[in-house]
Amino acid sequence: MKKVFLLLLAMVLVFSFSLITGCEKAKEKAGELKEGAMEKAGEMKDDAMEKADELKDEAMEKAGEMKDEAMGKAGEMKEKTAGYGEPKAPGYDKAKEVYDKAKEAK
Repeated sequence: MKKVFLLLLAMVLVFSFSLITGCEKAKEKAGELKEGAMEKAGEMKDDAMEKADELKDEAMEKAGEMKDEAMGKAGEMKEKTAGYGEPKAPGYDKAKEVYDKAKEAK
């Protein structure tokens, strides 16, 4: 009976040791996986930041081109309307005449 008890005790100890070793290996593997995931996330973040910078630069360049084009169009419009003077409301000239006559009459 003593031999059976010692055999069972030895089996329990071996089983416990194998469980502890298995758990430690699982923890190590989980740590490795976590580190790998963190590294991959860092790489993806860097790639995303780089792409965002490229898109920002392209957008700024396009905005500059559009601004230059708009300024050119505004210059053309200014040249076209230069001979027309200031725009006036309908009836402005008649009202100005009446105002000037009233002013002279005083």
